[in-house]
Amino acid sequence: MGVFRTISAIFSVFALVSTAALANPLPEGTYAGKIEFDQSSMEMKLVCAQEECQLNTVFVTRGGRPDQNSEPLTEITPVENLDEAQFALEYARSQRSARISKREFSELIQHLQPLLKSDLNFEQCFDVHYGGDAYSLVCNTAKSAWEKPSLLYLGSLLANCGEGFCRYVIYPLIKQVQ
Repeated sequence: MGVFRTISAIFSVFALVSTAALANPLPEGTYAGKIEFDQSSMEMKLVCAQEECQLNTVFVTRGGRPDQNSEPLTEITPVENLDEAQFALEYARSQRSARISKREFSELIQHLQPLLKSDLNFEQCFDVHYGGDAYSLVCNTAKSAWEKPSLLYLGSLLANCGEGFCRYVIYPLIKQVQ
């Protein structure tokens, strides 16, 4: 009887670990952000339920047709070392008063002002593996810099450090009331 209980307990623990690995670690709800600049816009929505998240984006360039994309985020893993994400936040803070000629980045810096003026740092980040490992992260802070709960989407910057951002471009996503 003891052996069967031990084996049963092992399978129960394995089942719990497997189930936990499938659970979505991001908070449930819809988090959205939109920026507009020079007849262009970008809207991003992160929709999370218990077991999955989906990233929906709509890009409009110079008043043209909307380019829509919907990406299921099937692999979400915790980021153990937050140094690169934190560096990106500190760099954006150093740029918050700078003149930024790239309109998209200038608008993002304006939307990020509540965070950039605060002393909040990233508490947790999750690699959503959109575009590759460590290419896209979703991070949170201990409390929101905005009036509503928020998440921050960090997308890899495929250029050197420059106006506004370094390593990651940071997009604020505010929780939407359903």
